[in-house]
Amino acid sequence: MESIMTLTEAIKAHGSVASIQLNHVGAVNHPDTIKDHQNPIGPSAFMRDDGIQVDEMTVEMMERVANNWAEAAWNCKALGFDMVNIHGGHGWLLSQFISPHLNRQQDEYGGSMVNRARFPIMVCQKIKALCGDDFLIEYRMSGSERTTGGCHRLRKWIFFCRCMRRRCHHS
Repeated sequence: MESIMTLTEAIKAHGSVASIQLNHVGAVNHPDTIKDHQNPIGPSAFMRDDGIQVDEMTVEMMERVANNWAEAAWNCKALGFDMVNIHGGHGWLLSQFISPHLNRQQDEYGGSMVNRARFPIMVCQKIKALCGDDFLIEYRMSGSERTTGGCHRLRKWIFFCRCMRRRCHHS
């Protein structure tokens, strides 16, 4: 940990903001890299082309994962980082929730963009609640899924950004 603190101090000594990216791969994970060889998780259950079963996340799982993101961000702050970059693009977990192709939930976390945005918003809200308004969050996203049935329209992404800003911006 001391080497990371040395790094963040060096970044700040040169007038820069120390930032680090946090990510969760979700459904593209492999059981060999998961504790107890559990199935990967995502917004909806499905069998991948490679024969790996993806388990649908329950609300309790979403809460636990969002809390894990917040704790990771808190640890980054404690190590001297000024902000985190939350990777919500390129098919990783948060973008899987935004995707109408991958998110087929029929509850408050699926269907409309407002509903599909709930989990990414939950993650950012928990980070803000734990780390405070002085800790910056940058949210990385893809402009298009480039997948059949995916989210391609710029206006949908703009709407998502507005939802995120309304629900996560405190100052």
